[in-house]
Amino acid sequence: MHNLVNWLISAILLILIILIIVIIVPLVGNLSDNVLIAIIGAITASITIIGSVFVAKTTGFYEGQKQRQIETRNLKREFYNQFIEVFTRNMSINNNPEINQNFCIEVNRLPMYASQEVVEFVNEIASKKNAATEAETDKAEFAKLFSLIRADLCSDDYKEFTDLKTIYFQFSQKS
Repeated sequence: MHNLVNWLISAILLILIILIIVIIVPLVGNLSDNVLIAIIGAITASITIIGSVFVAKTTGFYEGQKQRQIETRNLKREFYNQFIEVFTRNMSINNNPEINQNFCIEVNRLPMYASQEVVEFVNEIASKKNAATEAETDKAEFAKLFSLIRADLCSDDYKEFTDLKTIYFQFSQKS
C-alpha cells in the first residue's frame, strides 16, 4: 500500500514541477537565463524535499502499523498456546482441581484477546464440560476450536463484540 502512495506522490511532484516551470517561464521572461534556472532549481529542490519528507513519514507510519500487527499476532499466539495447553489438559484429565482452576482462569481471560466466535464457542464447550461427552464429540469440538483460533490469528483487524450472547464466568470446582 505504501509503495502505491510513494509512486503517487512522486507523480504529483513531477506534475507540480512541470506546471511551475510552464507558469514561471512566461511570467519572468525579462530575467536572465541563469536567474531563471536558479529559481526553477530552487523550486524543484523545495518540492522534492517536501515530498521526500512526506514519503518518509508515510512509509514510517505504514511500517509502524505493520510492526504493531505482527506484535499483536505474536502476543495472541502466545495467549492461545497457553489456553490450548490448559484446555487440552482439562479435557483429558477429569476432576483435577488444579487443572480445572487453570482452565477457568484461561477461559475467563479469553475475552481480552480472542474473537467473538472463539469466546462463544469456548463458552459453549465449557458449559457442556460438566456433562458426559464422547471422545468423537471432543475431537470435533477441538477441530472447530482450532479452526476458529487460526481464523482469528490470521485476521489483523480488531472487531468489537457485537450481539454477544453470553460470557460465562468460570469458577473452578471446590475440592
